[in-house]
Amino acid sequence: MNRASMISTVTLEPASPLAKPGEHLIAHIRGSLPGPTLLILGGIHGNEPAGVLAADRVLLRIQERRAHLRGEIVLLRGNTRALERKVRYIDGDLNRQWTADNVRISGAGKDALPEISELLEQGELLVAVREAVSRARGDVYFLDLHTTSAEGKPFATVGDTLRNRNFALKFPVMIVLGLEEQIDGTLLEYINNLGAITMGFEAGQHEAIASVDHHEAVIWNATVATGNVRLDDLAALDDWQSLLKRAGC
Repeated sequence: MNRASMISTVTLEPASPLAKPGEHLIAHIRGSLPGPTLLILGGIHGNEPAGVLAADRVLLRIQERRAHLRGEIVLLRGNTRALERKVRYIDGDLNRQWTADNVRISGAGKDALPEISELLEQGELLVAVREAVSRARGDVYFLDLHTTSAEGKPFATVGDTLRNRNFALKFPVMIVLGLEEQIDGTLLEYINNLGAITMGFEAGQHEAIASVDHHEAVIWNATVATGNVRLDDLAALDDWQSLLKRAGC
């Protein structure tokens, strides 16, 4: 038996099964106090539902902490049509088309778009991202959640700026610098160029149960790293960080 076949996996159900194509917003939770905006997106590839499942997990508990929340936390689904079909993409990779030309085309409105699924997805996500950024009452952070086809240890990817690096250093995970800079048209790069502080996170194998756990852990870590949640208000942070440290050993 090879090592890959020994991964603890489960056939993950479609992320947020009640969601319809085009429904990118899972929730936005706005605190009573001003503070940063944290955008969290899972499933920009439709065969990577673990990030969306993790966002669903944390939603209720974040809402319960609303009274102590600073700023806003926005949870988003990525490629909704591909998530529904459980495929990476339909017509083209949604995480390779965030170039200036494609953003201009997809931002023209649905009626003006050719029948290309990922251009529709991009236009819808543009609206969601721009609305969240326009509401921001402080710094904007973006966490892009991914998984991989093969087994591997979780790691963070960041564009090598001082602000991105300082943010990533607040997570107990391996950091890969500059990987996104080798790939054109990523959403991470696009949002970074809007002035946000950004980090990608690879949680493990697509269908490994642990990948959802790792995404959940990194989301909770992010809420404290950004300042949306005070450390004193998240007693379980040590447990989440321990989970990430063990996964990276």
